[in-house]
Amino acid sequence: LKLADIKANKPGMNLMHFVAMEAGKKDKNLLSFPDKLKHIGEAARLSEDVLTEELNKLEERLDSLQTNMHEDPELEAQITSFLQTAKKELKVIWEKMKSFQKLRNTLVEYFCEDEKFKVEEYCIVLKSFCEKFQTAIQENTNREIAELRRQQREKKNAEKRHSIAICSTIENELSEDELERA
Repeated sequence: LKLADIKANKPGMNLMHFVAMEAGKKDKNLLSFPDKLKHIGEAARLSEDVLTEELNKLEERLDSLQTNMHEDPELEAQITSFLQTAKKELKVIWEKMKSFQKLRNTLVEYFCEDEKFKVEEYCIVLKSFCEKFQTAIQENTNREIAELRRQQREKKNAEKRHSIAICSTIENELSEDELERA
């Protein structure tokens, strides 16, 4: 992401910091959106192609098991219910996969991507953005705290200078009175 590369005229601040700061000014709830996307890191590790390949292999194994179980009647009695359940579950997973592919195509259209678009790549980018956004939020908070501390120090120093100036003025006045008496 290039947002972090665009520097501001303040030291240690970039466009990501500014976006986080403005989002916080607009609505504090906007700053918590990365918390709602915690699963995105896990999704980035999954590959649609690998999942499809694994499902195909699983389907082939179930078909092979179904073919081979007819050779042994005792095995067939033990495995029949498992095989039926496994096939039903696999069918549900394939339906979810088709639903996922429809959502993927919607995402492809929305972002004007080509058909080679990989959801896992999008998840990686989004995860990176969330991490950098949270870092910017934390750095903005730290900067605000440091600025408040600096202002408090300046205020205390100004009060000390004022107090010293008053004391010096009083001492000077006393010294002049003593001189007049002499």
